[in-house]
Amino acid sequence: MAFVVKFDGKSFSLKSADGAQTYNVNPAQQQSWQVALEKQAKQQGFKDTSEMLSKVTVTVPNAGDSQYKIADQFGIGVEGAQVMVEGNVQFADPDLIHTYNEGDLKPDFVTVPVAPEPILGSDAPAGKPETKGAPVEGSEAPAGQTDSVKKQNAIDTLKNPSATAEQRKTAISTYLDGHNGSVEERTKAAIDLLDPNQDYGEQKVRTAKRQEILDVLVEPYKDNDTKKKVFDSLLEHTWVSEKFSDQSMDKVIGEHAKNKYDIDCDPTKWNK
Repeated sequence: MAFVVKFDGKSFSLKSADGAQTYNVNPAQQQSWQVALEKQAKQQGFKDTSEMLSKVTVTVPNAGDSQYKIADQFGIGVEGAQVMVEGNVQFADPDLIHTYNEGDLKPDFVTVPVAPEPILGSDAPAGKPETKGAPVEGSEAPAGQTDSVKKQNAIDTLKNPSATAEQRKTAISTYLDGHNGSVEERTKAAIDLLDPNQDYGEQKVRTAKRQEILDVLVEPYKDNDTKKKVFDSLLEHTWVSEKFSDQSMDKVIGEHAKNKYDIDCDPTKWNK
């Protein structure tokens, strides 16, 4: 079972899967790991190593581990494991990860979308001395997944040309279903995924993927009045992008509302 990377604000260490043993990391490793993890954090959309380690669990493989076995170790199901594998963009071959050996300067760090266990004697997560806003008992985040991780997983899955429609739908739903407090809250969350600055591929592909986001967004609402409210709200939003105009985004939204749901939004908003 994989070892868990810990950082107390000063140095790295490794913790056994059962939490019973802690292993020191030598000075040469400390420096090398800091550089490697800083690079990985930015690859995966975090500001720095500290932020990454405060929001997700970072592991190194033990003998016989694969990414799917590590996901299972943390209680992540098959679909969630697929999203996790796709999110670990640092591996050229996701099916090939290397076993950690004592003293390794450049181990394979596997990011697991589960909130880290607190450091013993502190209320803070593994990556920071103190922080606010971490998931608490009773929150709606499944398996400890933070909202930012679910959003990033959705974006990464949408960008992945190998992801299936079902995988995209699962990733989008996982993120949006954490924002079901109100129609407005769910719609606002979807705007982050619809953002025209997200590169989802060439025109037909990115349009189709944004239509998928719209479908998942309105799926919980059975009446067309609520669906129309959602589409109207999106048409009121100002989409800011150097590559795509606000009007082109509105056209995608208005046409999909009409063609898929037979909902007539104000044509002056999109059909110009």
